[in-house]
Amino acid sequence: MSKNARWRPNPSQTKVQLAIAKRLVEMDSNPFEAANRADLPRTFVYELLTGKKVSFRGESLKKLADALNWQVSELAAIVSENGEPEKAPADPVDQSVAEAAFLGLTRLFRPDIEDESTLVELFRTLVAMKQDSRSSVPLVDQMFFRAQISARRFAPK
Repeated sequence: MSKNARWRPNPSQTKVQLAIAKRLVEMDSNPFEAANRADLPRTFVYELLTGKKVSFRGESLKKLADALNWQVSELAAIVSENGEPEKAPADPVDQSVAEAAFLGLTRLFRPDIEDESTLVELFRTLVAMKQDSRSSVPLVDQMFFRAQISARRFAPK
């Protein structure tokens, strides 16, 4: 008698784990193949399904959704139902698209700035910042204020 793999659907899994495990069975796949398709570390999906990994970032969400042939919004909804909405944004944006949009706006409003690599680094820093838990100001407003302070570095001399 063969032993059932730990990652396969079972009653001890969370809703997210169960949904991903069922999807892998539907696709006649396994966690290691899914991780490979998603260009994620080899054990990423397996650890997620067995409980060793309990969260992941938004960029991994898109990769995993693609590997499972799901829309990002579908996987984000599943993760959100499991009580982890802050770990999976409802509307993740491709980083390269966001950087290109940021650079486009910068060129429009500040054509005098020529050092794009520094601007991209600033953008990545702003995006990576978490909301200050001591403040009731929404994250979008906090990012606006942070951007204003950081923009002083680029003011014409």
